[in-house]
Amino acid sequence: MFLEELAEILGAEVRGEGNIIVSGVGDLSNAESSDVIYVLTRHNLEKAKETNASAFIIKAELAELADRPALIVKDPKLAFLKCLEIFYPGEVFEPDISKGAFINETARIGNNVTIMTNSVIMKDAYIEDNVIIYPNVVIEPSAVIGKGTKIYPNVVIGERCIIGEDNIIYAGAIIGSDGFGYHDAEGKRYKIPQVGIVRTGKRVEIGAGTTVDRATLGETFIDDDTKIDNLCQIAHNCRLGKRCYLSAQVGLAGSCNVGDDVIMAGQVGLADHINIGNKVVILAQSGVPNDVKDGEQIFGYPARPIRESHRINAALSQLPELAKKVANMEKELNKGSEPET
Repeated sequence: MFLEELAEILGAEVRGEGNIIVSGVGDLSNAESSDVIYVLTRHNLEKAKETNASAFIIKAELAELADRPALIVKDPKLAFLKCLEIFYPGEVFEPDISKGAFINETARIGNNVTIMTNSVIMKDAYIEDNVIIYPNVVIEPSAVIGKGTKIYPNVVIGERCIIGEDNIIYAGAIIGSDGFGYHDAEGKRYKIPQVGIVRTGKRVEIGAGTTVDRATLGETFIDDDTKIDNLCQIAHNCRLGKRCYLSAQVGLAGSCNVGDDVIMAGQVGLADHINIGNKVVILAQSGVPNDVKDGEQIFGYPARPIRESHRINAALSQLPELAKKVANMEKELNKGSEPET
């Protein structure tokens, strides 16, 4: 499209020639001659000038320094995301239920639903309108899939679990597997029946290979707009608030309560039955054994406030030299205490 047409869609101001053709989105390393590229800083701008991009998406204060046409916006990154949706919309499926899908006669299927080959929809399941189900998905009895949700291959949605509207569940995720609960008595190990469910809010994303366990009683709950990366583990009876981000390999033990707007970086682990406040940030590979108050930023094992953890780590690096000095001091003291011969 013409640059000026793209500007109209984005609500941007055009600076420079508006009738050039743009056909894609590039970045600082591979922008081609018909690409637009977004620029956030003056340093980025200098790198962007070295590319073949046709135009920049840029803030007004940097636009005067640009050496080619520009789209002036308040938030270049947001405009960049919109451009990705415009130029790379992804595959659009016509609603279709494959003859190779297995659908129980008691299941309810809404309007404009796509169900692909080898997927299994079991007894009393309810698939709401505009859902897309890829091959080899299993929807167990009485599960509900909310409107507009997309479920990628090899996902399992457990019995009676409720998936909210406009969720995205990536390949291989298991929602509603049994929680890990046992009781030892009378010389035997008894499995604790897991009779609860998993429920998700709106616009939740659950990454590939992630598992979310059903509750022992009640529900494991993931609230609106929370995004969970690949290979995470959410144990039984956990509750995640709104707009949380969980990076890869995060693990939550049972019955954790996590507030809104929480960020957990890669490989964070939470002990069971702890409460994480709102707007908490937990840095990578931290182990959290206790409750965390609103707004705290923590790191390490056991996780502590970031500055405290950094001071401890700095001190640890000095321990070998300190140990050597102490050993030398002990030798000197021992020499002074030796009896005369």
